[in-house]
Amino acid sequence: MKPRPNPLMPRRDLTLDITALKSPTVFRKLKPSSKKIIRRLTRGETARDAVANLVIGQDVFGFTKGQFSLLDLIATINDQVGPCHLTLSTWTAANADLDHVWAFLSNHSLLSARFVLDFTFQRRQPAVAQKIREIFGRDNIRVTRNHAKFALMESKRARLVVKTSMNLNTNPRFEHFELSWDPDLFNFLQTICAELFQDPSDQGAMETAALQRQFNEKK
Repeated sequence: MKPRPNPLMPRRDLTLDITALKSPTVFRKLKPSSKKIIRRLTRGETARDAVANLVIGQDVFGFTKGQFSLLDLIATINDQVGPCHLTLSTWTAANADLDHVWAFLSNHSLLSARFVLDFTFQRRQPAVAQKIREIFGRDNIRVTRNHAKFALMESKRARLVVKTSMNLNTNPRFEHFELSWDPDLFNFLQTICAELFQDPSDQGAMETAALQRQFNEKK
């Protein structure tokens, strides 16, 4: 059966041409930082407990039972480092997650927000994908074959990478996160994201199979 365009999705949109992606895809650091806190957070600790009293330059690794979400973590970090520009890479997002991000923007905790999501997201949740485009702007969403979960947070005081197994929502399973102040790692991921967002291809008119081919053809 020939796939049909989704009537809920706009026919013209900005998207990523993966075949043109040229950013490096491996990050190596010869000397890992010795300034790291490792926290076991399996007794009901909150996100605030997990990243209390952040020290710029001191990395934090946490292992949880999923009692707080990535959004909780971002909000707590945001309180400490000040208004941030956020780039968020994850597999999926829900309406409630977007409402929280919009609230952060509305109260100026976040200065901007953009999303890298899996290309099946707009097939599974077309109305939510459309909501991102309408609320946050079409320039601020890219879909590709994506399962990478990280956030880049940049404020006047800090440039921070949040690496995690978490999705945006609370999920009561073992999860982990790592906050890294490594400027080289931040720049590495920022370069990849910048390339994704600078390509204004027409993905809104592409079927899932075409997006899959686009990803497979990337060398």
